[in-house]
Amino acid sequence: MALTMVLVAVSVCIQYRNVQDQRKTQQEWHGAWQAVLMDPDLTALQEASENLVIKKRGSVQTAAMKDGTIAGTGDKQFFEMANLSIKKGRLPETGSEMAAEALWLDERGFSYRIGQKIQIDEKVFTLAGILDSYTANWTAGNHVPQIWITRLDKPEHTLLYMQAKSGYEAVFDEWSPKSGVLVRNMYLEYGYQPFSASSLPWTIATTAAAAGGLGIMFMIVSHWLDSRQLNIIRLKSLGADTGLLMKPMLFLFLGSSVWVLPVMSAVFLAFRPPWFVMAGIAGFWMILLLVLAFAAWVILFHIPSRVSLHAEKGYIPEHLPTGRKTVSCSMLAGRWLWWNWKPAITGSALLAILAGIIAYTATGFWFDTEMEKQVGRKPDFRFYPASAEASVSQAELQKIRTIPGVREMYSYTIRNDLPENDKAYSIGWEGMELSPVYQIPGEYRSQLSLFAFQNNGTDLSPVIIEPDELPPLADVLKHNGINLTDLNNDDALLYLPAFSWTVAGSADCPKIQVFPDNPEIDYGKDVTFRTDVSLAAGQEILIRSPEGQSRTARIPVLVRQPLNYTVDYRGLISDWTSSFSLPYVVIVPKGFFGSESANRVEVWTEGRRDAAIQSDMAALASHSGMKLQNDAVTNEKIIRFFADERLLYCVLTVVVFLVWIFILCWSVIRVRKSIKNFLNRLRRTGTDTRTCLAIRNQIVLRIGLASIVFTGAALTACLWLQLSFIPNLSMITRAAPSLVDPSGQPAGVLWILLRITPATYGFAALSGLLQSLLCMTGTKQAMDIRKINKC
Repeated sequence: MALTMVLVAVSVCIQYRNVQDQRKTQQEWHGAWQAVLMDPDLTALQEASENLVIKKRGSVQTAAMKDGTIAGTGDKQFFEMANLSIKKGRLPETGSEMAAEALWLDERGFSYRIGQKIQIDEKVFTLAGILDSYTANWTAGNHVPQIWITRLDKPEHTLLYMQAKSGYEAVFDEWSPKSGVLVRNMYLEYGYQPFSASSLPWTIATTAAAAGGLGIMFMIVSHWLDSRQLNIIRLKSLGADTGLLMKPMLFLFLGSSVWVLPVMSAVFLAFRPPWFVMAGIAGFWMILLLVLAFAAWVILFHIPSRVSLHAEKGYIPEHLPTGRKTVSCSMLAGRWLWWNWKPAITGSALLAILAGIIAYTATGFWFDTEMEKQVGRKPDFRFYPASAEASVSQAELQKIRTIPGVREMYSYTIRNDLPENDKAYSIGWEGMELSPVYQIPGEYRSQLSLFAFQNNGTDLSPVIIEPDELPPLADVLKHNGINLTDLNNDDALLYLPAFSWTVAGSADCPKIQVFPDNPEIDYGKDVTFRTDVSLAAGQEILIRSPEGQSRTARIPVLVRQPLNYTVDYRGLISDWTSSFSLPYVVIVPKGFFGSESANRVEVWTEGRRDAAIQSDMAALASHSGMKLQNDAVTNEKIIRFFADERLLYCVLTVVVFLVWIFILCWSVIRVRKSIKNFLNRLRRTGTDTRTCLAIRNQIVLRIGLASIVFTGAALTACLWLQLSFIPNLSMITRAAPSLVDPSGQPAGVLWILLRITPATYGFAALSGLLQSLLCMTGTKQAMDIRKINKC
């Protein structure tokens, strides 16, 4: 116990120290701030100041000099969070002083002499201090000043650096400020990561020490009790109960625990961990004692009060039971099973339980692998318009493509997606008034984005998608038998599935819900899906622009298949797929509206922690009047979550599989040896080979039936648990919201699981027959009379 506590305590303390050292190093190199808000307006600054979970706020103002140097000033709160390392000198105190980065001085050929005069533009500064080149390490480093002065005449940009209260760091992942671009400090990691590269060896050491120490102590206690079994049986035959026999064991545990106190004292003096670390170690010690005490109680409870030597040696009755003239093979097989229930029945039950656990963990491993692929398809950066007129030109799209580290980019235009816009594109066709969407009561039509705002009674305003560079859309349409390249300039596709609508909400605040029919989703209630037959392939529709201009387009194909979930399941999760949750979507070829720009851009990068990419994306979004949604850090965290969970499932699967192999070998060896001895004793009594073979088959058949029953029950329970309780559903919803259907059920999650479970649970079901098959082999030689005579 003392050795186990030494290993566990040292491993835990080393991991805690590693986490603290890593956090300290991160803050020294990358600052203690957690997020920066670039170019906020007064509303966003007020929003940040009123946020109760933001503990510190430090502001920096910057301006670009004529030679490209970024100069800036910062307040006291910023310098407290920045942890700027000053190599020499100090920060400026007067208007004529400056502090500069070492890299900036090197690039311009200045020395490191404090007090030298440096001219920037028309102003001369005295060098007061030299700082480390932190802009190369910071997130959004391109926006951080290279030189620090005390005052700027005309500041161009404002940066608000923030730090949240402990435990509330996730606020910056969920907060969407009304203006500005919010960028996380990607180099700060909070919380303990047991499967990170630095912690994984110590995690394995802690787990191995705990499991090994517990196993060794259990073996010692079991051996100690077995060596005193006769005395314990004698005491139990005299009336002693299990509680009375446990008293010496408790004193034995407490006596052995005396060695743990100096161990914990030595660990405290050597590592000086905080109180909660020591409390955790002490809690583990108490759990270890309780587990060992419970194991000893179970062993004492199952020790009989008397011994039956017949049961130990495999007693064969000399006299037949009352009313029987013969002993049947089934009766002898049942008697053998009664004597050898531990390796036969208990072994089968343990193997079935372990097979169910292996199926559960293997399915979890496979599922996390699929989820990691799904999240890997989520873009790291999304550009979307701040106004109806905002877009990204082809020149700016080319700049995004040439940024180092950009791996893939999609660009397209979505129209009619801004509900606050008073003008919208609308469509119409002959007989449109017969469309089922007009069955919606007029008082609810204003709540549905399909109706144009200028005329809620007649005009439909579906989402219009115009791809610029969107290969997945072409792939998905090709999967449905449609080639997007075959469309002419005057053609368009119309997504028109069967759909339904319901009025939800309260009587005071009713809401309309429209959703397409999807056979992969169980909506949980009876709904009547309406098929729109008012438009057929080959007809023309009239597209009216917000300015009143009209244009006709021929509809060669109507897309009837539900695309939204099919797309997501194929690993093409993207922003434009959400459009297919509406009953009407128009897809037009590139250049249909005569514009070469795009108002949606999705970017995937190689290095999600690259500060230069972060700052380049923010600059392009600000220049083009677009909003930037930065999911790089969030995607990396989610991918790391599934990767760590996948590693955990992998370790559990391997460990449980090794235990399964051990129990399988133990039970098979015990069963085969016992069958062999049993049949040998029968042969000595004159039983023929055919009868022995029948008895053997009866025994193996009963073991096989027990394995099938136990395996079926275990796999059914594990499968029900796997499909009913999804422990990381909140993370899945955050990672891939499209995998949760409109009714709130994890339809896509179950869809993925149902693809995986037949393979994993099928192999686990086949393993239930392995024990009986192995028991059948190797017992035929037991019926060889020549080997028996040699004995």
